[in-house]
Amino acid sequence: MRGRINTATGVLADQACSRAALVEQRRLAAERLLSLKVAQAGVEAQRARIAIEDGPATYLARLFGTSDPELMVRLIAALLVLTIDPLALLLTIAATRGSRS
Repeated sequence: MRGRINTATGVLADQACSRAALVEQRRLAAERLLSLKVAQAGVEAQRARIAIEDGPATYLARLFGTSDPELMVRLIAALLVLTIDPLALLLTIAATRGSRS
């Protein structure tokens, strides 16, 4: 009878150690999961910021029938350069002629 009690006590002690190890592993896994969720939230926030910044270019690209927003950004930049630079030159010429008279 005494041997059975010692065996049962030993099994209970082993199970308690196993439970403690499992609890610790679970705690570490929960901490890791929390840190991954925080990192995921940061990535999602950055993705949303980029989508907001890229929205007008994407809209214009779809409006003109292309799927490349970068192409639209380049076209808009070229359009601005072609229209604003000549106007800036004309404004400078007009200002200098106006100051002469």
